[in-house]
Amino acid sequence: MKTKWDEQKPLLEDVREVLSEAVESYFEAGEEAFRRKIPWKELHQFRLASKRFRYTLELFREFYGRTLDAHLKELKKIQTYLGDINDLIATRALLKGHAEFKKELRREAREQMKHLRKHWKDDFSAEGRKEAWLATIAGPKLSSGRRTR
Repeated sequence: MKTKWDEQKPLLEDVREVLSEAVESYFEAGEEAFRRKIPWKELHQFRLASKRFRYTLELFREFYGRTLDAHLKELKKIQTYLGDINDLIATRALLKGHAEFKKELRREAREQMKHLRKHWKDDFSAEGRKEAWLATIAGPKLSSGRRTR
């Protein structure tokens, strides 16, 4: 996600547009990642994109308050799955020999991937979920004493 800010726009409009684009891009990347069974190397890129997406949203938490917190919690669950899978794959790569243990790690990583795909499809990106994210992002507010341009 490459953010492009427009210094000529009012701050709230700029935040809304940039974050809306980020939401669209993230859901598109997730759909692509989970539509087909891509190799971990490619899915790892989605893991990194998930981190960047969450960190970007957290920068603007004060503009959204509690409405954004529920979405961030959902995003953290995706990150947890991706992180757990990464740990299993990294551990497996470190081992020389130990074929049975490596086989178990691969099985566990596949099982976690299965759960992650199901969670993405049934929960995170279920019908209306992206629209709920976009509705949240559409309403940033500045409270008194907060940043302005």
